[in-house]
Amino acid sequence: MIKMRVYVLLVGIVVLLATLIFTPNIDSFAEEDDTKDYVFFLHWVNETEASKDIQGYSVRNYFDTTQDFERVNHTVTSGTKWKEDWYLYPVLAGDFVVEEYTLGIWMYASGGQKSAQITLSIYEVTNASENPEGTLVASKNFGNVQLFTTPHFEIFSANMTPHTFPAGSSIRIEISLTPGTSTYITLLWDTPTADSRVILKGQPGMKIKDVTALDYNRSTRTGFLLTTSNKTVYFHAVLTDPFGGYDIKWVNLTLESPLGEIILDNVSMTRVGGTPISYMADYEISWNYSSYPPGRYNITVWAVDNNGYNYYTHFGYYKYGQYQDVYTTYITLGITYSVAFKAVDSKNLPLPRAEIVVKVSGTTVSSSITDDTGIVVLEMFGGDYDVYVIWQGCIVAHQHVHVSENVSRDNPITINCSVYYPIFRIVDSHDLPVSDAAAYITHPNSTTSAIPYKTNENGEFSLSRVPGGDYRIIVWWRGIEVADTSINVSANAVYTIDCTIYYIAFRATDTAGMGLSNAQLIAYNNLTGAVMAFSTTNESGAVTFRLPKGCFNVYVYWHDVLVGQITPLEVSKDNNITIRCSVYYLSVKCVDSKGRGIEGAFLRVYRGNEIIDGTVTPSNGTARFKLAEGNYTILIDYRTTYLLSKIKVKKEINVHIEGNCTKTIKIPSYPPPLYKTNAFILGMLIAILIAIIITLLIIRR
Repeated sequence: MIKMRVYVLLVGIVVLLATLIFTPNIDSFAEEDDTKDYVFFLHWVNETEASKDIQGYSVRNYFDTTQDFERVNHTVTSGTKWKEDWYLYPVLAGDFVVEEYTLGIWMYASGGQKSAQITLSIYEVTNASENPEGTLVASKNFGNVQLFTTPHFEIFSANMTPHTFPAGSSIRIEISLTPGTSTYITLLWDTPTADSRVILKGQPGMKIKDVTALDYNRSTRTGFLLTTSNKTVYFHAVLTDPFGGYDIKWVNLTLESPLGEIILDNVSMTRVGGTPISYMADYEISWNYSSYPPGRYNITVWAVDNNGYNYYTHFGYYKYGQYQDVYTTYITLGITYSVAFKAVDSKNLPLPRAEIVVKVSGTTVSSSITDDTGIVVLEMFGGDYDVYVIWQGCIVAHQHVHVSENVSRDNPITINCSVYYPIFRIVDSHDLPVSDAAAYITHPNSTTSAIPYKTNENGEFSLSRVPGGDYRIIVWWRGIEVADTSINVSANAVYTIDCTIYYIAFRATDTAGMGLSNAQLIAYNNLTGAVMAFSTTNESGAVTFRLPKGCFNVYVYWHDVLVGQITPLEVSKDNNITIRCSVYYLSVKCVDSKGRGIEGAFLRVYRGNEIIDGTVTPSNGTARFKLAEGNYTILIDYRTTYLLSKIKVKKEINVHIEGNCTKTIKIPSYPPPLYKTNAFILGMLIAILIAIIITLLIIRR
């Protein structure tokens, strides 16, 4: 008793392993490849059953696709060389091409070497009454196979040149066993536990060849009138199966209304033609369309064969794998009309490549794309519809339409669409245009332009043929975002976008508060260092920059010297800003040896070798210079005539400027002594000449 329980347990475990290992992986095959692994279970005719007739030849061992197992394993044991074979029953109803054959057999060995020489062969049987063995198609010797002492599932698989077994023939699988010395071999099959099987890899399998609809007179139709008194429809499906009609497990039909509602949900069809051994089988189901609306009704027929059923149940995959087929078609109820629609934009121009969608109660029943003239022609049943136009992913029109007649292309139903040609104008805080701004646009369909739109000299850019709706527009100017706004486009109009671009009026002054003319002002982006604005002050020291909202560094240069700065400068509105610069006043007084101011002396101011300024001293001898902080050289060049003597004096001094200051330049050699002047010499000569003349006159007397 204990041995029996252990035996049953071992058999159960091996069954599970064999099922997982040997069950074909149907889902690994591509759908378009019709080649599959077809599983046939081995059966045995017991003493109470009739033998199976194969072309007038009776057999007890056979294989088919059913799970008609016995309750007790059929076993065969032998200690000598012997052959065991099984026939495909019933014979093929259609041609079947085999490219690989496999025998999965439960077996075990006892005594001796517990091994056997095994050969597997496949035969084509076309006239079993005269040649029951048939014609050998392929054979493979597996050599000496070591076997288990308890029932195990052994697999013997062999490839072969693809061979077509014709309709009406049977396939015989033969295993030849030569046991080892003193070895007894036992084969088991025909129970759910000992589910020995033949696997034939080939094609074709079960197929749905055609699905048609017939009216109450059994006439094939695709369109059915609503005015007919008898509204019965027969849905008819024709299937083929090379293994015979018995291999078709289920044929079901699903019927869907024009609105997507399921009317018949995977309902079983009844077999009305064919036999368990015929190649073709007919299935049918009826339906009455009274009270159903006009439109297109979609039909789906689904069928599964015994292999799919076994795959789901016996092998426990809980799906049907590739052992199923689907066929789709449709019928129509009511009269259809040809209806032309024309989509036009806001300028009444045709809208090509727009999608026209027709719906009933929110469900799409038809759709198509307009041609280059903006026209599309749809086949529609009579009734009321909602027609939508989709352009660039947005609904740009919705119109209610009643269809009761044909509408030609020459006089189509015109649908005015919310498709516009907007112009966007970018302005600053003074409502003045901003040129060369970059605008990134997110359209109503949520797509964003990868390349920005650039504004022209009028601060404008335009879009052509875009759907109405909300547009998010982000504007950048000189590397800074100056606007992020949403604009609802609903007309062909100019839409103004106000930007955070402001006017900053600068006035550069010296330390005395006087305007600093010809000073260079530069504004840099505080983060990137980019130059945002550059200009030169006017005579009053003023200059105006247009700057975006942000943080900047502003520098003032005068005579190439940095004299002032604002770091940082926060810009958030129009503003007037005075920059007091490090520019000072230098007073230079030129005096003679007696401390009197010298008029007419030419003064030059140098920074290095560069002349900065120059002037001529006035009557008081004092000249005034405006200078930036730094080191300078003052050169005096004084040229005049004093008492008939030419005076030429050059002198220079070095000055460091860091504030207002006065420097006196004294010329000690001016004026020269009287006796050193030409006037004195001339006077002396004249005096001497007069003395000589007087002396001569006296002598002559």
